[in-house]
Amino acid sequence: MDRLAAHLATNPNLLRLFSTGYNPSQQNEFVKSSTELLVDLGHPHSSSELWSNLCAWISKNPDRYPEVTNAWTICRKGIKDRRALHKRLVTDLNLRQSIKVRNDRLNRIPVVHVTRRSTPYPPMHAAVYENDKIGTQWRDHIKIEPQPDPSRPGQANPLLLKVDQLQYNLGPSDSAIFKDIDTGDVIGIVIRNFIPHVGVQTWAEEIISAAIAASSKRNDNGFEDEDTGKKMTLEGEGCTSTAGARKNKSLFVGWARNLDRRFQPHEHELRHAQYRSSSLFALFWNCLLGNLPSEVTGDFVAFLEQHSAALPGMDSSNLGLGLAIPRYTVQIDGLELEFHGGQLAPPSGAFVENYSREIHVETSPHRYIYSWYNRRSSADDQHGGNFFLAQYAIRIAGSENMCLVHEARQAHGTGLPDQDVDGEGTSLFTSGLTIFTHRDD
Repeated sequence: MDRLAAHLATNPNLLRLFSTGYNPSQQNEFVKSSTELLVDLGHPHSSSELWSNLCAWISKNPDRYPEVTNAWTICRKGIKDRRALHKRLVTDLNLRQSIKVRNDRLNRIPVVHVTRRSTPYPPMHAAVYENDKIGTQWRDHIKIEPQPDPSRPGQANPLLLKVDQLQYNLGPSDSAIFKDIDTGDVIGIVIRNFIPHVGVQTWAEEIISAAIAASSKRNDNGFEDEDTGKKMTLEGEGCTSTAGARKNKSLFVGWARNLDRRFQPHEHELRHAQYRSSSLFALFWNCLLGNLPSEVTGDFVAFLEQHSAALPGMDSSNLGLGLAIPRYTVQIDGLELEFHGGQLAPPSGAFVENYSREIHVETSPHRYIYSWYNRRSSADDQHGGNFFLAQYAIRIAGSENMCLVHEARQAHGTGLPDQDVDGEGTSLFTSGLTIFTHRDD
């Protein structure tokens, strides 16, 4: 170890890498470079023991190489900070899925009993706007801009929302558990401030924006063309991305290969993008399992268990890395937080930006769709982009960091957004992700 420490003291790049070894990726890179160096120096050393042996040697010989000792001090502080943040996230997000914690949190959310309408409001296929300003914007937009599907009535003739026809209007700061008054079944859940950590929100926004931007550049067909905004679907092993109209909506989808076929980055870049995306979905899924009623997640869990052979979880951690246990990683303020032993995300989901869609129903093999609205540029719900559980005539004001769960086969949709929130032509911005599975009926 003395030979390695001596070389480390005179190599600024390797020393800098050692000081950031509190992160697994930097530690792995340091071990790889140091193992190769020792081979060149004629002192081969086991890579699996190199890090621990070096750290132990420095602790016993703190005065031998001051530069190395200082780097180790920085590294130890990073390790301490990373462990503390990891522990905090596990507690705040209930990632250990404590039943008591989950029930305590759910008991603080108001339960609202609602009546199912025989006719949805807003009605089926309506593209909803909520004030004259937004209506004028979109009518003019439809006249000028080519529409993805002009035959769809909602796109051709947007509908003004009549608030007095709503059964319930949920405000932008209110959470609620909606239950059918006749059956007692949960038909929707809204939880504000779902992931109470700004660092996680920032990390999620970076992943969503990068994934959508990258897919937009490499996909000649564009994104799904049925809606306003952008939607990128992700399916299967490695969280391989697809953008463009989804052509296969059958239950047991094969692994998507659009990214591999149309864009050939270096292997480590591909793996990194896939791993970041699958990690974000895994974190969201484990948050759902720890904070939603078991009746709402149990349907999907049972479906995944029943079809586990055909629908393995969204996982890129084992792509050529030789890992026996799936993992996911959250990156906050320069710290890499690895989580082992959690559940992999279901095999299908989507990243979305500025997404809205007329009132519709989905075909799905499971009952609920799970969404996280991570970002919204305006807290004012009068700027549109709000959600409707139309089968129950419920309007849900949009907000940042909102978890929304609803039934796939009941009429629902998202209203048209304001294209000028500040008087300078800035459109309302929203982004998030959704976990769902399609099938043909």
